[in-house]
Amino acid sequence: MSRVEKDKESNQLRVAIPSGRRLPPNPHIGIGQTALSRALEAPSEATEDSELVPEPKEEKSLRHRLLACDQRSFITGSAAADLEAAYILAAVHKDQERKKVVELLLTRLRIYNTYRSSSFALDSPENAILLEANLRRQWSLYATYCIVPDVVDAQSMLDELRTSNRQWENSYRSTHTCNQMLTRPLDVSKPPFYKPSWDIVVLHPLALLPDGQPLCVATNRFFYSSSQTLSPTSQLTWTMWTATGDCLHSYPDQNQYFNPFIARLINANIKLQQFMAEHGGSTSSLRITQYAKLMSALVEEIFFVPPQYDIEAELFPNPSHDVQHTESLITPPSIPARHIAEQSSEATNLLDNPASGGMENQDASVLEYPKVPDTDGLTDTEFRLVSKQACNPDLSPSQRANAAMLMIFGTSRYKKPYVQGPPV
Repeated sequence: MSRVEKDKESNQLRVAIPSGRRLPPNPHIGIGQTALSRALEAPSEATEDSELVPEPKEEKSLRHRLLACDQRSFITGSAAADLEAAYILAAVHKDQERKKVVELLLTRLRIYNTYRSSSFALDSPENAILLEANLRRQWSLYATYCIVPDVVDAQSMLDELRTSNRQWENSYRSTHTCNQMLTRPLDVSKPPFYKPSWDIVVLHPLALLPDGQPLCVATNRFFYSSSQTLSPTSQLTWTMWTATGDCLHSYPDQNQYFNPFIARLINANIKLQQFMAEHGGSTSSLRITQYAKLMSALVEEIFFVPPQYDIEAELFPNPSHDVQHTESLITPPSIPARHIAEQSSEATNLLDNPASGGMENQDASVLEYPKVPDTDGLTDTEFRLVSKQACNPDLSPSQRANAAMLMIFGTSRYKKPYVQGPPV
C-alpha cells in the first residue's frame, strides 16, 4: 500500500511504496565473474570505440530545434545536460523512401497543426519530446511507459474526431467529383487537442522504477530567453513521484510551444496493443485496459478516409511500381506455409479491386497486427501492400488502423525489460 511521507532533506511530501522483490541481474552486464574480469582488463589501445554509436545528424538537428522550443524534460521538467530528442514515431527513419510515404500519408489525412506547418514531418518537433538519457531508453527500447491524454480529454478527442469525420465524409461526397481536396473540418489548435492534460501509463513499474525508486518531477517550470534574468531557483517545486501500480501523472508546461498529440496517440496505441497482446490476460489493471480500448478507437478515427478519397494515388503516383507478384503478407506463424501464397493472392486481388470480395469474407488474420513473428520485417512489397490498406476507404476502420500500424512501425517489437518475465 503506498503512503505519503515527508522527505527530511527537501522538507517536501513524497509518495512511497513498500519495497518489492529485487530485479534480476542486468542481462547486459553478464555474470559476476565475467563482469569482474572485464573490469580488470588492461585498457584498450584502440583509437576509436567500436561500440560508440555517433548521434545521427537528423537527431542532433532535431535536438537543437527542440531546445529552441523547450528546455526541460517532458516527463520530469529537469533541465539536465543529457536531454535527448526522443522520437515518438521512429520505426521508418532509416529508409528514406518509406519515410516519405509515411509522412505523405499523415499529411494527406489533414489532421496535423496547420498553423505551424504545411505537412507532417517525422524529423520535426511535432514528432519528438525531450527526455533524459535513461528515460529515453525506457521510452524507445523497452516501452515501460507511454504518454496518454487524461481520460476526459481523450474521450473529448474521440467525440470531436467522430463528428469531424462524418462532416468530412459528407462534404467530400458532394465535392469529390470536382477534384477538390477538402480539409478535414477539425481545428486542433483548440481544446481538447490543444494543451490537454497528459497522463503517464506505467506498463512495467518494476522496470521503470525498481525497488521503489522515486522520480523527481518539477512544477512551475520556466522557459528562459537570452535577454531574461534568471529567476530564483526557489520558484521551482520538485516533487517525488513513484510508480504506484500503473499510475504516474505528469502535466505539460503552460509555456510549452508545440503539442505533438497525434504522434503520442499513435505511439501509445502501439505500446498498449503490444502490452495487451502479451499480458492482457493476466493484467488486473482496468486503467490499462480502458486506455488500450480508447487509444485503439482514437487511432481508427485518425486514419479515417472518406469513401472514394483516393489517397493511394497521391502516395504512389507512378503506376509502373505496382506490385507484380504475390509476395506474402505478414501472416501469423500458426498458419501453414502452403496457405501463405493463397492468402497473399486474395489480399492483393482485394486491394486492386475492393468490390470483388468484401473484407468480411476474407481471412482477417492477414491484416491482424499483433500476431506476427517477432523476427519478421516488411519487404518492399509488403510495405507497399500495407500502405495501400492504410488508405483504402473500403476497409473497416480497425483493418485500416492495423495496416497503418504495420506501415509505420513494421513488425518490430519493444525489448522485454525483464530477464525471465516480470517479477511476481
